[in-house]
Amino acid sequence: MNTDLIGRRVKYLGNRILNVNPYFLWIVLVVFVLAKTGFRSSSLGVSTNFIPALAEMPNATSLFQSGFGPFWLAFALGIDTTREWIMMTTLILASAIALVVPLAKRQFPGNAQFALILIAALPILSTQFSWIGMYDPFIFLGLIIWGLGRSTTWWVVGAFIASSANPEQLTVAATLALLIAFTMKLVSGKRRALILLGVSIFNVAVSQLWFLLSGNSSNRSNQLGELLEPSLYSFSMYWPLYVWGIFGVLWIVVLLSVASLQSKKSAIISLVILVGIPLLAGAITLDGFRVLALVALPVTLLIVGNFVDSIKTNKFTAPFIAVAMLFILVIAPPAELSWPAIGPIIIDFLNQYF
Repeated sequence: MNTDLIGRRVKYLGNRILNVNPYFLWIVLVVFVLAKTGFRSSSLGVSTNFIPALAEMPNATSLFQSGFGPFWLAFALGIDTTREWIMMTTLILASAIALVVPLAKRQFPGNAQFALILIAALPILSTQFSWIGMYDPFIFLGLIIWGLGRSTTWWVVGAFIASSANPEQLTVAATLALLIAFTMKLVSGKRRALILLGVSIFNVAVSQLWFLLSGNSSNRSNQLGELLEPSLYSFSMYWPLYVWGIFGVLWIVVLLSVASLQSKKSAIISLVILVGIPLLAGAITLDGFRVLALVALPVTLLIVGNFVDSIKTNKFTAPFIAVAMLFILVIAPPAELSWPAIGPIIIDFLNQYF
């Protein structure tokens, strides 16, 4: 086996990929992830948990309204059916996906294609397609703006959008990002993570004030007791998959970033935090991979940004890493697999309209 020849061909392939039009590359990556994952509608959850609460607006009557952003937008738009809610969240998801390339081009001039490959490797895309109709696209949109924006204004706007959909979850995610910004010495990420944490805590206060004014003493913590037993059972059955689901294919970049730390103590502490906090969040909430992907997204975006910046000074490795990431993205299992749900969706659609 001629390793030099293989190396040259891999490098050539990687360079070709890294010079493809970024919009074309992103479309191919998104379509591939969608084809691999499939899609699943959360219409039952929407009709059960969200639409009844919308009917009581502007009062907060459901603990899900702790994430006030999607509800107030739906109320302003006059949305009152499951189909309209799903259309709204799908449009938000499409907007988030469409924003990735222009923001990546501004944030990483000359390295946008490499950044797009890393972002496509995140489990978040797979879980977005698997939970259509949930409020998650607001979190995805906000964190894309926060993670790829270049100014404080964009960071605040993105943090507000994301945390308005689930401020408690974003507080946990922001805490994780802030801790890792310090342990891994991500200098540019410290202020960004601090802004996300501050805005998330502010939105927790906003949601609780709304609940108070509505005469409602509920909050999301009330749901933890109800879900704890089935959540822990699910975690005990599938915890190895949960570990994979934190970063998915991007585990390569995360481990390379941790290994590059000069202090062995910092590396161990960082790895414990990176694994421990998302796993804890996934273990006590019932939605597993969806929660893992959302909690890990802010810190992953910080690590991706730092990694892409480091590639500027070592462009020799970029084509090899790009090819390796794409290869593993092709062969590795997705964070979610939703193809089995497509058949019932099609049957329900045919019965409804034909």
